[in-house]
Amino acid sequence: MSPATPEGWTTNEQGSFHSGQRRWRHPCRVLGKKAFEWLWGIVDDEEAPDPKHREVAWGKLIPALLLEGAIFRAVRGVFDQATRRLFSRATGRWPGEERPESA
Repeated sequence: MSPATPEGWTTNEQGSFHSGQRRWRHPCRVLGKKAFEWLWGIVDDEEAPDPKHREVAWGKLIPALLLEGAIFRAVRGVFDQATRRLFSRATGRWPGEERPESA
């Protein structure tokens, strides 16, 4: 860490500062993966198809990708909301906008 880097912050490959938020991506990834594997096990007895595999049926690949994306988005959203609420309780400030803009 360079002397100009604030305490508790690190730099990424491009040299931008960020806090330890990246540390929390791993638990979300693990939770999302476990939830997807559990739900896919209900849908199909076989392992979920992977786009990297050559022999993949489109009829299974597309639903698997949609389900996986929805689960990861939901897990990330729930975790983001929970950490923002925790931050707000600790500091009395909301990190971000109070509500969406009206159309």
